[in-house]
Amino acid sequence: MATNGSPCPRLWLASLFAAALLVALVAVAQAEPQGPPGFNGIPWGAPREGLEHFAKLKQRGNAEFYLNTQEDFEFEGFPQPRIIYGFIEGRLYGVYVDVATQELFDMLLQRWTKEYGEPRIIDETETYVRQWRFEHLKVKLKKIKRTGAMKLAYYFLPLYEHVELALDQGAEDIDEQKLDRLYWLEMMRMRGTSMP
Repeated sequence: MATNGSPCPRLWLASLFAAALLVALVAVAQAEPQGPPGFNGIPWGAPREGLEHFAKLKQRGNAEFYLNTQEDFEFEGFPQPRIIYGFIEGRLYGVYVDVATQELFDMLLQRWTKEYGEPRIIDETETYVRQWRFEHLKVKLKKIKRTGAMKLAYYFLPLYEHVELALDQGAEDIDEQKLDRLYWLEMMRMRGTSMP
């Protein structure tokens, strides 16, 4: 204490500095981009029940995978991609979008980088990954080295952290050709058409 009964000037300055630092940290946290609130009008964590035209493709571990047979999503100037929705406990945790061409991959990389900043680059044994991470969302733009297959994947972290994709006895990773055929057969069945 100062001799006149007022608090020490250093203590007062330290308190003022701490308050200013707290205000600055809150402002930075609020200014940080949060990523998209959902995919194609469906918010992250939305219940599966009530989503029309969704057909179950498969289950893997505790996750279920669906496609929307009336999908109306497309990247401007590119054909409609195959989109798979992932649910855990009946709630949307992820979306997997096939990226059909290198041109689309490059356009997505440029668009995401412009909107959300430089991605984290991960060069895994099997995959090149460009990743953006937000408070509740992780987005990956991936390219499998061996096959050249490319995907844009969204993961809603509060649910994704509970996903266990353990393979069943004898099961292996998704056979892309079988999944593709199942996708189109289910689309035709739901739309009442058949293969030519």
